[in-house]
Amino acid sequence: MMNQDIMPIRPIQLPHDFLPLADAITASFQYPENEEWSIQPDEKADIVEQVRMMRRLWPLVKLLQRISPSLRDLITGYIWEEDEQIAGMVLLHRIGATENWIIGTVGVLPAYRRRGMARQLVEGGLKLIREKEGKKVILSVIDGNEPARSLYESVGFQQYSGTVEFELKPNESTGYKTGYKNEGQWPLEEPTLPSGYRQAPLGRFEWQPRYKLIKRIAPELVQTYEAIDEKRYRPTTARRLLGFLFAFIGSIQGKRQERFAIWTESDNQVVAVGKCSGSTRGDGFSDLDITLDANHDALAPYLVRYQLIQALRINPKHRVSLSVDQWMSSIVAAAEEAGFVRRQEDCSMGLTL
Repeated sequence: MMNQDIMPIRPIQLPHDFLPLADAITASFQYPENEEWSIQPDEKADIVEQVRMMRRLWPLVKLLQRISPSLRDLITGYIWEEDEQIAGMVLLHRIGATENWIIGTVGVLPAYRRRGMARQLVEGGLKLIREKEGKKVILSVIDGNEPARSLYESVGFQQYSGTVEFELKPNESTGYKTGYKNEGQWPLEEPTLPSGYRQAPLGRFEWQPRYKLIKRIAPELVQTYEAIDEKRYRPTTARRLLGFLFAFIGSIQGKRQERFAIWTESDNQVVAVGKCSGSTRGDGFSDLDITLDANHDALAPYLVRYQLIQALRINPKHRVSLSVDQWMSSIVAAAEEAGFVRRQEDCSMGLTL
């Protein structure tokens, strides 16, 4: 193994590295041998925009980090430099105020792969997490990316869950293929909430309904690796302020976000939460998130249809993306019935340190 003292690895230096990292991340998410895995143009534009926004707000972030310890690990990791450019990177962040961490990005540019670079970056990232007294680490890897999965398994990760990535693309001549009777037409007919339930919007920082639902329904193995506690979901004052500023700047740029929850009328128990994010401008995409209690699977078709309509109201010309946990089989089935197409599946992997 290459001597640590001469390896071209260094800690991320912010804000200096923001813009070079944006370019390197999008370049590393290219898979010539599996084009369906590669980052799409709208995703690239979104990453660049988010990085630029963080760069503008970085002076405030640095100030908030002095008063909020959890923000000190908002973005950290290592960069591998070679040929006067970023050839690879590993990006990490702490999950809320917990002792759990996410390896959000492990990227190596195609020209530098199969040289052991990813392994050294991952091992360096795990070493840093241990130094910061992290207890558990999670990451996601494309199902079928065997070199990456083998690497993670070799350092101790094991699969505990997975997600299905769906998408729905508009067609210039027919609009959206939705699988419903009025296929290709816009607007779609508003769905009716099944009887016995009530629905209400959620505020950006209204965390309790989502926390209570996930705490109750997440499989035991998922809860073994993911931090299902209040420290993850309850935002600190500093995080609220940062989130408010991101939302304010985003609204100026045309960003929109809708959140809601559904409760039972009989016992006032939260059984579903959802979020729809998108932009009225540019070439972006709309992103849907749905969580549903399996005891109320009858709500699945309504939830998918309702969220799709919210996305199309934000921007009917944008691609719609939906990520579903595999254990929420009713949402997977409802998405397929609605005409969503499987883009890829991801393996969720965890490690106890």
